[in-house]
Amino acid sequence: MLPKLNLRRSVLVLALAAVPAAYAAHIVITGPGPQLHIAIGSLGTTVDTVVFDLAATNPGSGTPIAGSAPVRVEVAYKKQRALPVIILVTTDGSAAMTCTTPASCGATTIPMTQISWTASLGQWPSGTFSGGANQLLLLFLAGGTSGAITRREDVLSYSYANSTAYPAGIFQGRVTYTAVSF
Repeated sequence: MLPKLNLRRSVLVLALAAVPAAYAAHIVITGPGPQLHIAIGSLGTTVDTVVFDLAATNPGSGTPIAGSAPVRVEVAYKKQRALPVIILVTTDGSAAMTCTTPASCGATTIPMTQISWTASLGQWPSGTFSGGANQLLLLFLAGGTSGAITRREDVLSYSYANSTAYPAGIFQGRVTYTAVSF
């Protein structure tokens, strides 16, 4: 008699969006300041997704699962006057990832606090989503003369903590990033 195999497969999909969602390979600022731009992910208005495939792991084992692809992030500010300006970048990861295959995972949700990221260039911090609507990610001073452009760019690699065993299924969630200047 052959042993039965029970393969549990879950896929977590995290959608990343900037507010506003404009992006260029490198933010190009033309015209006079002040201008503030934020770009998260791919060119155009595409909302990038990061997939965490748990098929080859033991769900809930605590072994982190790497996301499918790193995501480029950038914020740029062009000054109008020589006075310093504070740039603040926040994220909203307050909504949990929800099951999109109810036959397998019902109404189960996974909190965004299970998702963390590592910044590879050191211009943005590494961290974990707090589950809050206004999590501070980046705060910096845009100095220089009138017309000066200040940028902070990085590449974020996301991972899923895998600290709790959830039912098999596909879960989706969305995180937004916002930049303000004052």
